[in-house]
Amino acid sequence: MNIQPLNRHVLVEVNKAEEQTSFGIVLPESGRETFEKSKVVAKDPSVEIIEVGQTAHYKLYALSIINVDGKEYGFLKEDEILAVED
Repeated sequence: MNIQPLNRHVLVEVNKAEEQTSFGIVLPESGRETFEKSKVVAKDPSVEIIEVGQTAHYKLYALSIINVDGKEYGFLKEDEILAVED
């Protein structure tokens, strides 16, 4: 994959949200987490708050999803990043 985010965006690996508890109970959309975290795989060079390999925490619906080689990635605006984790 050779995607270079532009305009202060980062590209993250999309993690599938758990739709079911460990007991097998299926969660409705309203019962799921409203925040998500994903590993940054590429970024616009002007983005200074996070580096490739770090984890970005963001609101669940902040991503613009793309599919590359059968895998989901998401573009995230720099100002949508709520926290950074090493």
